[in-house]
Amino acid sequence: MNTIIQDQNTEPFLRLLKAQNSAYNKAKKFQIIDIVSILIALSPTVLLFFDLNHATLVAVIGVIWTLISIFSQVFMDKQTKTGAIIQDQFDTDLFKIERNEILVGDKIEISKILELSKPNKNENLTNWYSTKINKNLKHEIAVLLAYKCNAIWGKSQRKQFTLFIKIMIVLYYGGMIALSLYKNTGLFDLIVWLAPSIPALVFGTTTIKAQNGIIETYERINKIIDDLYKDFKDNNAIPSKIELRQIQDLYYTQRLISNKVPNWFYNIFKKKTEGIADESIEIMINE
Repeated sequence: MNTIIQDQNTEPFLRLLKAQNSAYNKAKKFQIIDIVSILIALSPTVLLFFDLNHATLVAVIGVIWTLISIFSQVFMDKQTKTGAIIQDQFDTDLFKIERNEILVGDKIEISKILELSKPNKNENLTNWYSTKINKNLKHEIAVLLAYKCNAIWGKSQRKQFTLFIKIMIVLYYGGMIALSLYKNTGLFDLIVWLAPSIPALVFGTTTIKAQNGIIETYERINKIIDDLYKDFKDNNAIPSKIELRQIQDLYYTQRLISNKVPNWFYNIFKKKTEGIADESIEIMINE
């Protein structure tokens, strides 16, 4: 018997979710700096390609803006860590597992929670974990299935986002190469035109690499969850609180990495991913 699905929609837990959501959104607001940096990096290429003026000026501005983006990352990391700690508070309280104070540190104090949660009017934070998690399940198994939801969400949105970045890179550079062939330009001139856009390419490839690393961790978590659940089904073995905390620790370390997936992108696939998560949980329970 468990009360996870009911408890998650009570005021104390919704307050934590609103605070976590606000912290992450504050970090994501600085994604505009990344976007502007990319546009500035690409601008000299476009200007040079079409023989327009001011390419050098834009390149200089790009260097300055890149420095700004480096300093903004410090603020993003701070807000991301706040969100990760609050999410850990939400999970540990909801799942009734011990906090790992050595790894996570102190809780975020209530005044900070209130400061972050009160302005948040987001109404889409209820049913954070799938309502398909049956209340008649043993508590530890319900926690395991909640972790399964996290793994599905984390892996799905990042796979879709990395695919999106890859498509944008191919479209841009493929388009520039196609234009160079159309204008019958030489290879050297093409390299000169593309050179200013290298920072944008580096940003795209490093983002893909970082997201792929997170995806690999989610796949590892997913396998741990499936193995523990199979052991339960086959041998009625209940996961220990230590095992559940170890999974929680893996999630916490991933949440410390700035989430580059924009909210608008997340919302596009939200309904589809919810359906996949619900169906997965239902199949695991009924199999």
